[in-house]
Parts: sequence; structure tokens; C-alpha cells
Amino acid sequence: MARLSKGLPVPEDMRPIVERLDKDLRVAARAMSREEARMLVDTRLQMQKDRIRARARLRATGDLKAARSLEWLGNQFELLERRVDLLLGLYVEQHEIGPWLSRVRGVGDILAAGLITAIDIEKCETAGDIYAFAGVPCVGQVWEKGRRRPWNAALRRLCYNIGESFVNVSGNPDAYYGQIYRARKEYEWKRNLTGELADRAQERLKVFRGTNESWRKWYEGAYSGIIITATRAGDEFFRAGFDAQHLDGLTEALFLKVRSADKEEKKLEGVLPEPLWRPGVPMLSPDHIHRRAKWFAITIFLSHLFTVWYRVHFQKEPPKPFPERVLGHVHILPPPDFAAEGA
Repeated sequence: MARLSKGLPVPEDMRPIVERLDKDLRVAARAMSREEARMLVDTRLQMQKDRIRARARLRATGDLKAARSLEWLGNQFELLERRVDLLLGLYVEQHEIGPWLSRVRGVGDILAAGLITAIDIEKCETAGDIYAFAGVPCVGQVWEKGRRRPWNAALRRLCYNIGESFVNVSGNPDAYYGQIYRARKEYEWKRNLTGELADRAQERLKVFRGTNESWRKWYEGAYSGIIITATRAGDEFFRAGFDAQHLDGLTEALFLKVRSADKEEKKLEGVLPEPLWRPGVPMLSPDHIHRRAKWFAITIFLSHLFTVWYRVHFQKEPPKPFPERVLGHVHILPPPDFAAEGA
């Protein structure tokens, strides 16, 4: 058995055929249009769903004969996925923005190809155009009943997957946007614990229609604090909010245990300083904090993508971002130069 660089184990007698297919894929990648690549990305994502479905049936079946056929089907899906991955990887590699995207940890060939095929840089005057097209929450678009969706659903889903990928690589110190997610999450938790997001929590409570009662309790202020029971630095026990130093270690917590406001509340009165200890303060749920931090990282990434892509495509500097041009902000985070960093 021989194993190709990006494929499943292939019998020796099939190796010349597969190598020939690889050469054909390289030729096809050079001639592939944007529309063809977009269709290929959609097909690849559907193939992944089909493979997962086949593997799920394999685990659920008790019939050995059926299990073997489903295992064969799953292997065929995976083998075909690898070939499509190679084709999309070659497509990204030869694209003008491909070299920069390929250096972003957390953005693989499929996600990069999806961005390239979904965004037309010639129609984007600012990064805000990409935000609006992708339905980034900071734009504040509302999909009103009976009206056309104001964003591209496929691109929004793609950005969501990119955000989840940033979360998955956030433990890697070299993952640039993963570290942005971690820093933002710590910042959002500090604001949440000190009551700065109480107004936002009350707004969420007014429109809350979900079935997750734990979220409602957060919005109502039923939780009065968080206890961090362990940290990566060691088994040091402390209460979040005891002082600023403890808050700085919030993102290092392995376990967050919520203490209800009706338990031992009187024992803690006067122990924790105000405003870090405010019994009954409305707070956003942990999932909400996670999503706020994730979309912040996505927004920064899309802004950097626009800046780099604009420079490469038009050979000139892009318009200044809205915070700098209109609001007068001076602390602007420039795109990382991965080539200079050797990433």
C-alpha cells in the first residue's frame, strides 16, 4: 500500500492512476473559474455531510453486512473529499489573496476557497461592504418579516465556521486570530461581571423566546457570581471578582461553576469589593459572551482580509476604516505580516 500526500491508502496497482489524476487536478485548478470553484466548495461541504451521515449509520447498525457496505461508502466519500481538497488547495494557492490566507492559522483550503468565491473585491469599497454582505452582527442588520434576507446566508455560515476554527486554535500562541478571540473573551467577561453589560442583558431578556432557562436566569440576574475552581497555572482556588489580578486569569480557567444568588449570599456581603460583587446583577450568558468574542475576531479578520486583498488587487492603499476616518480612533490594528513573521 502506498499513501499519497493528501489521500487515503491506495493500492500499488492504482498508484499510477491516482498520480495521473493529481496531475490533471493541477491543470484543472489553473483553468477553474470563480463560479466553478464556488460550486465545488458547496459540493465539498455536502460531501462532508453525506460522509458524516454514512458513518453515523455505520455506528447505529447492528447488521455486519450492512456495516461493511456503509464503511465502504464512507471511505469512498473520504477519498473523494481528499481529491477535492487538493483541487481547492491548488486553486487557493494560485489566487492573488491565497498566499496570505494560507498563512492564517485556522483557515484551511476549504474556508479560504469559500471566501475567495463568495467575495468580489471589485465590488467592495470598504470593509463594511464585506461586513454587510456577510451579515456580521456589528452592522446591525435586521431581517424583517416578509422582506428579503439582507445578507448572504452561505457567507455568513462560512464566517461562523471560521470563527469556530479560531476558537479551536486559540490554545496555540501562534494563532493570531485565536489570540484575539481569547483576549476579547476575557475583556467581555470582565465587563459582564462588573455589570457593564447589564443593559444589554435586559434587552436580551425582553426579546428572549428560547427554551434554555439557564440563559433566562443569567439575563434576569439570578446568578450573582462565578467561582473559578481550577486554573491551568495550578490548583489555585479563588473567586472571580476578588481583585483585578484574579480577573486577569479568567480565560485560563478550566472550570466555571455558577453559584446561585440564593445560596450563601449573606456570607459574602462585604467580602468582595464593589462593583465586582453585585448580587442579582443581570449578565449575559456564557454562550453569549463566547459569541461576542468570536464575532469580534471574525470582524477583525475580515477587515484585515479586505485591506490585504485591496492592496494586492488594486496596487494602492485602501480607504481608511470607519473608526479611523469618522470616529477619529488612533489605535488601529494593522493586518499581520505573516511572511515577515515566518508563519
